[in-house]
Amino acid sequence: MTATLVLAIGNTLMGDDAIGQAILEALQDYHFTPEVACLDGGTQGLYLLPCLEGVRRLLILDATDDPPGTVSFWQQDAVPRRLHAKKLSAHDVFFDEVLALAALLGQLPEELALVGVGMERLTLGAELSESVRAAIPEATEKALAALAAWQISAARTKPPCAAASPCR
Repeated sequence: MTATLVLAIGNTLMGDDAIGQAILEALQDYHFTPEVACLDGGTQGLYLLPCLEGVRRLLILDATDDPPGTVSFWQQDAVPRRLHAKKLSAHDVFFDEVLALAALLGQLPEELALVGVGMERLTLGAELSESVRAAIPEATEKALAALAAWQISAARTKPPCAAASPCR
């Protein structure tokens, strides 16, 4: 059983929507205890539902509709409301819908938190905008603080700007 899941969601092909993955990549410079799992959920939507089974604490990393580059932190009931920010097509499933289904199935984690960064552009093929890229260190610190609040310590395994290693 994974006690804590750090989950990045977003589309890496759509500019600032990839901020969750960028934060997750920054967290790869830290070592967590074995009960912490890190996952790039991409745009898998409902396919992520089995990943929530047995998870007690869920930290989501995602783009939000806050002002561009603004880092936000939300907990518990506020999390699903903040995840309802964007749909790329009528066929997309919002992650708040995944959480609602998890609740119906009795699989909703006890603790929920979201570290979000406001998007500047949602453009196919674009890289992260400068304002969003500049927010990565602050968002990473917020994610580490959320984990620390759950009594999860993180030891830096690489100096800043070192090549990323697998999240473990």
